[in-house]
Amino acid sequence: MKSLYSKFLAATLFIMVISSFTGFFIANAYYQNNLKPENDSKNMEIAMNIAQYAETQENLDQYLKHAASTGYQLYVVDRQGERHSFGGSFDEKNLPFQTVENVLNGENYHGMRDFPKKTFVTGFFANELRNSVGVPFTHDSTQYALFMRPDIKLLFNEIHVLLGWMGLAIFILSLIAVLIWAAMIIRPVRQLSHATNKVGEDGFDIDLDIHRKDEIGQLAQNFKDMISRLGELDKLRRTFVSNVSHDIQTPLLNIQGYSRLLEDKTLSEDDRYNYLKVIQEEAKKMSTLSRQLLTLSSLEQKEKPLFRNRFKVTGQLKSLLHRYYWLIDENNLSLSYSF
Repeated sequence: MKSLYSKFLAATLFIMVISSFTGFFIANAYYQNNLKPENDSKNMEIAMNIAQYAETQENLDQYLKHAASTGYQLYVVDRQGERHSFGGSFDEKNLPFQTVENVLNGENYHGMRDFPKKTFVTGFFANELRNSVGVPFTHDSTQYALFMRPDIKLLFNEIHVLLGWMGLAIFILSLIAVLIWAAMIIRPVRQLSHATNKVGEDGFDIDLDIHRKDEIGQLAQNFKDMISRLGELDKLRRTFVSNVSHDIQTPLLNIQGYSRLLEDKTLSEDDRYNYLKVIQEEAKKMSTLSRQLLTLSSLEQKEKPLFRNRFKVTGQLKSLLHRYYWLIDENNLSLSYSF
């Protein structure tokens, strides 16, 4: 049987994994629908500025190298089909020929905005030539097509490591905190479970050391109150059974004693009648006690109020002496009394 602690840990890990995937999907959807057009527009403006300054430079290659060193990947194509890369290289140079021709003819290319949506690749990190922006420019009467995108490896190399370690630290610290918190919650529950088992083995004398002000603390207090009341009820039942057992034994002895006296054939009719009357009274008393035993199962846990009444014990004492006459006679005793 799995413990509550292991179930809590498994549920926590499951929630963390599901939350991570859900958060990634939400962030990816937000980028695709909101940030990607904005990112395309921003990079298009930068590409147009680079192209504008490139038209006024004497040494085009040196200028493009300097521009790429600021954190961009540049890919330049001229009319003759010569291709030059500046800065970081693209993983895939999958730009269609017609797209290059369109840019050479003066059109702008919005590859970032129109990059296909993917579930596990946001597009921002896809290092592909088609995931770029393209602008035309002219240098020394030669038409060029400039394709540009930020160099993610250059810009995010250190921050990737930092974010990775940060994410790992957050995950480990969160897991440790959850384990400690779960242990604090599970500990009193285990104490309650142990106390419940101890009640079945050792009775109602339980010392439950739980002092909390939350629902578990309230549960522990209710458990203590229940154990206390059950202990009182158990004592009441034991006392009741002990008293009833004693009260049953007494009339049985009286019946047995007077039965032996009735075996005496020299008894007068009056004595015989009196002895039989005592036996009948004792039998009635046993019947009453048997009915009282039936009330044992219906004893209430709540205490009932007691009412005091005056009572004369003279009749009780006479009846008591009359019932035990057989025992006095059997021991050859003489007893006198007055009330």
